[in-house]
Amino acid sequence: MDTAAVALAVASVAISPLLAAQAAPELKNWYDDPYFAVSSAVAGCPVPRGPYATKTEMEREAHVRVERGLRCYQWGKCTKPSS
Repeated sequence: MDTAAVALAVASVAISPLLAAQAAPELKNWYDDPYFAVSSAVAGCPVPRGPYATKTEMEREAHVRVERGLRCYQWGKCTKPSS
């Protein structure tokens, strides 16, 4: 094996964990839903499962949330357009 092949093999092994970490999407509470704040105030309460979502899931859901809030306001069921 020549030096270039060894260097390439070592570099690929060193970089692969970094690439795997970047590939994992970030799960986040995008809408600041109160589940986490409420449960953290109670001693011994386990961390809730949701509403964690990736950025792609959040963007897909944002449209539906906006439509639902606007319809609620237009139909007179909600007092504020941001409900």
